[in-house]
Amino acid sequence: MVVALSPLDASVLVALTVRVKSTSLFAGGVNAWHVGHVLDPFFTLATFDGSRRNSDDVLVGLGVFAVTLLALQLPGVVRAFGEVLALRRAPARSGRAD
Repeated sequence: MVVALSPLDASVLVALTVRVKSTSLFAGGVNAWHVGHVLDPFFTLATFDGSRRNSDDVLVGLGVFAVTLLALQLPGVVRAFGEVLALRRAPARSGRAD
């Protein structure tokens, strides 16, 4: 019997498989942080709750992360603005295409 999975079911299955595999591959132990815990924000927040870290370190890391995300998305935003400006400069189309 063949069972067809919906895209949502398949993505959940893949996410769970990745979580299990990453935990087994990069395991630092059950109580130690490892790469697999990226998918578990509660464990990460409990581990890095700030009591052992300087808050400036966290802010610097957050700032670097935010600037990196902005830099990665900036080319797409610039292209989108360019397309809008090009459409505004284009001559008006006469007639409607029905």
